[in-house]
Amino acid sequence: MRRPLRLRSSILVKSVAAVVLALLLSTIVTALTFSRLTRSALAERSEQLGRGQMSIMQEAYGARDRHLVSNLRNLTQILVTQNMFSEGNRASLIAELGRAAANLELDMLSVVDGKGRLLSPPVAVGGVTLADAEGLPRIVNDGLRSRLVRAAEGSFVQAMAVSAMSNNQEYLVVGGFSFDDEFAFALRKQIGSHDDVLLVASGRVVGSTLPLPPARPPSPTDSDDLPTSPVKVDRADFQGLVSYVTLGRTADPERAAIGLVLTDPDSLLEGSLARARLVATLVLVLVTLVLGVLLYRHLIRPLMRLAGTARRIAGGDLDASFEASGQDEIAMLASSLEQMRVELHTKLELIARQADDLQRQASDLQESSQRIVTAEDNERHRLARDLHDGIQQELVVLRMRIGMAADAGERAPAETVREFEQLGADLDAAIERLREVTRNLYPSILLDRGLAVATRSYIRRLPLNVRLTYASEPFPRLHPAIESGAYFLVCEALTNAFKHAQSSEIGIALRVEGDLLTVDVQDDGRGFRPEEVRGSGGLLHMHDRVRSFGGDLEIVSAPGEGTVIRARFPTCLPDGADACLPEGNEAALSQPAARERTGLPRPAG
Repeated sequence: MRRPLRLRSSILVKSVAAVVLALLLSTIVTALTFSRLTRSALAERSEQLGRGQMSIMQEAYGARDRHLVSNLRNLTQILVTQNMFSEGNRASLIAELGRAAANLELDMLSVVDGKGRLLSPPVAVGGVTLADAEGLPRIVNDGLRSRLVRAAEGSFVQAMAVSAMSNNQEYLVVGGFSFDDEFAFALRKQIGSHDDVLLVASGRVVGSTLPLPPARPPSPTDSDDLPTSPVKVDRADFQGLVSYVTLGRTADPERAAIGLVLTDPDSLLEGSLARARLVATLVLVLVTLVLGVLLYRHLIRPLMRLAGTARRIAGGDLDASFEASGQDEIAMLASSLEQMRVELHTKLELIARQADDLQRQASDLQESSQRIVTAEDNERHRLARDLHDGIQQELVVLRMRIGMAADAGERAPAETVREFEQLGADLDAAIERLREVTRNLYPSILLDRGLAVATRSYIRRLPLNVRLTYASEPFPRLHPAIESGAYFLVCEALTNAFKHAQSSEIGIALRVEGDLLTVDVQDDGRGFRPEEVRGSGGLLHMHDRVRSFGGDLEIVSAPGEGTVIRARFPTCLPDGADACLPEGNEAALSQPAARERTGLPRPAG
């Protein structure tokens, strides 16, 4: 009868309570850790810091703008005063421009006519050349501010042009700074942080402090609008938090901006969260260890005892019993397992007794079958001996007497003599047939010389081409009963091949491997389907003969593909050690060279 489940002692309640306690403790630890971290505070702090840095960079760009305008105006005034624009002072003009470019750290400084055309020869210093010199008049005295213009090399220049009149002719003094990586690193140094700087012009990144800068300015959208507050961008070529400040005026053809790649507050938060998770994990591990010890004492240890008992029973110790104290599910499981063990023990004992009975019956059946086959072979041997020693000897004596009577009857009429001679010939034929019957019943050569020699003698009398192979010379001698069984199986197989298979060539192989004698008979006849003739007399007799020794018979055949008969006999009978191989066979088994004997067609006459 099933016992009612008590809630207090239920392992389910214990397990649920343990899980709830672990989750509660981990939740408390996580809440205490995460309460100190807020994403909004980090994002606000990052935005404030970014605005301050953007203001510094914008001020730096404006200071460079004012520096360029002021110095370029002063330089132009000096050149006008010194009349440097006259054609006779072109060399002095170039030299003065070189000194001015070096002192003012300008990347470009040149003089063109009032329409922006180059002088002849050109007057320019620095490594940068403007791509559109004729558009320079647009930036002359442009509100005393510089503009971003495209250089011939594909880069961009923060340029300014100042107009000057000399000898009633207008000239433009053009100067500028490169808008490139060098300026980006200078801005980064000025803001004094590890944030990266991006310089944007005409919709692409022209300067950066990034190791692998993106080709176009990072933005959350594909439009040309650049965010002026920190925005997170996640693209294939860029991931990070970025903000921009525009330069110049919106009407400028080459719109410029400075971008700042800020430290992602999410990454800072992630680092903080990682540390918090580590602390929480350590605390949780500690709590889990404590709970594990408690669970082991109350739950795991009884289960381990039950598992150990199950292993002992699986190993064969059926006397081991399942034991567990208490009234929870573990105790109920132990009780059920113990009941199963007792029933299993009882059924196994019954099965063992039945198996012993079946084994004894099988052994008795095999011994009985073997005794029948052995008795049959012994009877054949006795009958052959009786025929040879009794009737054959009497026939021989009778033949001698007839011969003597024939010699004595020379005085008789010629017809009587011929009759005696014919009687003698008939007796000779009867004696030969009797000898053949004697050999077929049980050849004495099998008992005297063994299986291989008897088989070789038998196939020599057959009108077939038979090839005999065996692995040693002499072939090992086996128990007489086993040799007799193998010999008559070969005879039966050859008879079937001669009568039914219409074979032209037959192969016989004998070999002893370990404790097995293997006999193979293979022919090239017309074959058959073994499943269709399984119960026929010849094949059934071969099966019974092999099984009587505890061996097995395998028949492989198909129509038109010949037949292979393979029989395996044990080299030892179940009677004991005396029924194994006779002494002296080890030397024969160790000879590796194969011997082959071929049966020849029987001569005519």
